[in-house]
Amino acid sequence: MTDWKYDKVLEFRIGFDDTVEHTTYMPVYNIVSWADRSPAPDGKHVSPINVINDPNPAGVHQHHKMWEMELVLDSDSNAFLDQIVQNGVALSRAIIWDGDNYFIEYLYVLAREANGTTTSLVYTNLGANDYGAQEMVWCTGVTHDYTNERNTRHQTSTYKFVCLQERVRTEL
Repeated sequence: MTDWKYDKVLEFRIGFDDTVEHTTYMPVYNIVSWADRSPAPDGKHVSPINVINDPNPAGVHQHHKMWEMELVLDSDSNAFLDQIVQNGVALSRAIIWDGDNYFIEYLYVLAREANGTTTSLVYTNLGANDYGAQEMVWCTGVTHDYTNERNTRHQTSTYKFVCLQERVRTEL
């Protein structure tokens, strides 16, 4: 299992990209932590899933890369409810409380690692991937940990994501 944790998140963006500069996004603040991991047994591939459907859903009958990501905020964020996450789909949001979530076209993290290295991580549906498929980045859940106890340091919200392909990791 490949597991990455970062010392400090310098920037987090979610949205869609209609330009090379990735300008159509909403930044997220009050970040406590960011982590991602590849749950593959060998660190490279996810084992195929046995299904009884005919035909098999795309991507599950062959090996492919997968990342599970976790964002912890010291509050809640309207970015997931307000930001459009698909180009040309006005109602697309990362979290829909009373329906299916939309896939996220662009998710970007700029983080500092424990050794001081600055690293950018890009999880995106845009551009060709190994399988020519879209719909690769999703918000899969959110939990809130609020309390009215005195001297509680953080009132956290934890957002879970999945990326069904390789991410782009660049050390700056």
